[in-house]
Amino acid sequence: MPARLDPAHLAAAGANRGEAAAGQKAQQTILLAEDDATTRELCTNILKKQGYLVLAASDGKQALTLAAQHQGPVHLLLSDLIMPHLGGLQLPGALRELRPGVKVVLTAGCLLLHPPWLPGMEFLPKPFGAAVLADLVGELLR
Repeated sequence: MPARLDPAHLAAAGANRGEAAAGQKAQQTILLAEDDATTRELCTNILKKQGYLVLAASDGKQALTLAAQHQGPVHLLLSDLIMPHLGGLQLPGALRELRPGVKVVLTAGCLLLHPPWLPGMEFLPKPFGAAVLADLVGELLR
C-alpha cells in the first residue's frame, strides 16, 4: 500500500471530528479526484464523516463527468496534482468553466518549490492526516 496517508492516523483523527459538524455540512459537495484508490477511499471516508457529500473520481476526466452530471452545486475540488486523463493542473480550469467559483485544493506527494497556482487554490502536501484535511476543507467552506 502506498504510504501517502497513514490509515491508522487518519482513522483516529477522523473519528473524533465528524458527528458534531455533519448536520451543518450536509449541503456541501466536494469533488475528489485522486488516482490512488487507497488515498481516494481514505479521503472519501474522512470527508463523509465530516458530513460532506463526496463525488469521488479516479482521474480528472471522470471528475469533470461527475461534476457535469451532479444536479447541485460543487463547492470544492480536492485533486491530486499528477493524474492520468486530465491532471491536477488542467482540471481546476476546466471545472471552473462548468462550476465558476469552485474552491480548489491540490495535493501532491512531491515537494513543489513554486507551485503552479490559479486564483483561489490551496496546496496540501502528502502525506497529510485526517485532522489537517478536515480543518483545511472546513476553513475553506465556512
